[in-house]
Amino acid sequence: MARRYGLTLSGALRWILALSALAYLLLFLYLALRRLGYPYELEWMEGGTVDHVRRILSGQRLYVEPSIEFTPFIYTPLYFYTAALLAKVFGVSFFALRLVSFLSSIGCFVIIFQFVRRETRSLLCATVSACLYAATYRLTGTWFDLARVDSLFMFFLLGSVYVLRFKQGSAWLAVAGIFISLSFLTKQAALLAAVPLSVYCLVGLRGWSRVVYPGAVALVVGLTTIVFDSLSDDWYRYYVFELPRQHAIVREMIVGFWMNDLAKPLPVALGVSVFYLIGLRRREKRGDLLFFIFLLAGMVGASWFSRLHSGGYRNVVLPAYAVIAICFGLGIRGFVKEAAGASSDPGGAAAAPHDTPTGLAFEPYRQLVLVLCVFQFVALFYNPQAQLPSKADLIAGRFFVQKLEKIEGEVFVPYHGFLPALAGKRTYAHGMAIEDVLRGSDGEVKDKLRENIADAIRSKRFAAIILDRPWFIEEIEQAYVLTRRLFRDRRVFYPVTGRSTRPNMVYELAEAGT
Repeated sequence: MARRYGLTLSGALRWILALSALAYLLLFLYLALRRLGYPYELEWMEGGTVDHVRRILSGQRLYVEPSIEFTPFIYTPLYFYTAALLAKVFGVSFFALRLVSFLSSIGCFVIIFQFVRRETRSLLCATVSACLYAATYRLTGTWFDLARVDSLFMFFLLGSVYVLRFKQGSAWLAVAGIFISLSFLTKQAALLAAVPLSVYCLVGLRGWSRVVYPGAVALVVGLTTIVFDSLSDDWYRYYVFELPRQHAIVREMIVGFWMNDLAKPLPVALGVSVFYLIGLRRREKRGDLLFFIFLLAGMVGASWFSRLHSGGYRNVVLPAYAVIAICFGLGIRGFVKEAAGASSDPGGAAAAPHDTPTGLAFEPYRQLVLVLCVFQFVALFYNPQAQLPSKADLIAGRFFVQKLEKIEGEVFVPYHGFLPALAGKRTYAHGMAIEDVLRGSDGEVKDKLRENIADAIRSKRFAAIILDRPWFIEEIEQAYVLTRRLFRDRRVFYPVTGRSTRPNMVYELAEAGT
C-alpha cells in the first residue's frame, strides 16, 4: 500500500506540474490577444518602431545620417521589413507589428517543445520547457508580443539551434547557419551566440562539414553588411556595429546579471539544468555535453553581454531564459520519466530497489524535485491585470491625440513616435535613437546631431514641443514657454512596461503662449 501510495503521489505531482506550467502559456495567450489591438504604446519605443516601418513603406532608407528628421534605432533591419509586409495587409498600426512578435513567440514555444520532445520522448518534459519560457513573460518585460525586434530574433535563433541539433548533413548545417544569420539581421546580439556554436561545429563535427555552419554565417553576415553599408553610405555599419560598442558598461551587471536575472527568479530551473549537464558528463556523452556547453555559452553569454551595456533592459535576457527552459525539461527527465518507468515495471523496480534510479528508495527524491519544480512556477507568478492598459489609459490616449489635432502646425514629441501621425502630424526622430547617438563616443557625429536639433528648436520650427521630462531645455526655453500639463491624473497613459514615461509638458511658441 505504501509503495502504491508513493507512486500515486508522483503521478499526481506530475499532473500538478503540467497544469502549473500550462497556466502560464494560457495566461500569455490571454494577455497577448487582449493587447494586440491596443491603439497606443504598450512600451515607450513601440511608436518609434512603427515609424521605421512607415519609412520603409514610403520608400525611404533606414540607415541615414542622424538628424531631427529621422535617426534609426541601433538594430539590423529584418524585423522592420517583415513588419512592413504585414502592415501592407493590416495597415500601419501597432497591431501589424505586434502580430509579427506574437506569431514569432508562438513559434519559439513550438521549437522549444519539439526540441525537448525529441531529446526526451516525454510530453511532460517538453510541455514544462515550453511553458517555463512562457512563464518568463513578465521577467523579460512582457516583450513577447510587443512591437519590438526581440521575438522574431528569438524565433530565428531557436530555429538555428534546433536544425543544428537534429538535422544531419552539410545542407542542413548551411540552413542552420542561414537561420542564425537571419537572427543577426533581426538583432545583432545573435552574433554573440553564433560564435560559440561555430566553435562547436569546428571542434565537435568531422570532415568538411565542420566549416559549413560558420562559413554560412560568415558569408551571409559579411555579404549583407557590404550590401547594406554600400546602400547607406556606411551608416549601416555605424548603427549596427560601431555605435553599440561605444556605449558604457554597467558594472553592476557583471555580477547582478547572474544573481538578479538568473539565480533569484530561476533557482530550481538552474539547479535542474546543472544536474542535466553533470548527468551528461557522468554518462560520458561527450558529444552531447559539448553541444550544450557551447549552446549555454552562446545563449547566456549573449544575454550577459547585452545586459552589461547601458540601455540593456530585461528583454535582452530572452536567449538565456530560452536555453535554461530547454535544459530544465531535459534535466527533469531523469526524475520524471524514470519514475513513470518504475510504476509501469514493478518487477524491474523490485529487482533493484536501492541502487538504481527507478528503485523505490529513490522515489521520495523524485517527488521532492517535482515539488520544487512546481514551486518554480509558483514563484514566477505575476499580476495579469498589471500587464494590460486600463480603460482610463485608452481614454487618455484619445484625449492626447485630440490635443495634438487642435495644435496648428507641426508638433515635436521626441519620446513617442507614431502618436503624432494618429493626429495627422509629421513624426520626427525618436528620443531613444537620439540618446544612443549622443551617448556614443564619435564627437563629430554627436556635435552635428546636437546642433541640428538645437537649430530646429531655436528657429521655431515647431508650433509646440511636448516633453516627458526636461530635454534640450536651454534651447527650448529661449523660444518656447511651458503652457500646460496634459494629464492631471498621475496614473494614466504610462506604458505598462519599459521606461515609465508619458508625454505631458506642452511647450508652445512664446508669442502663442502669451
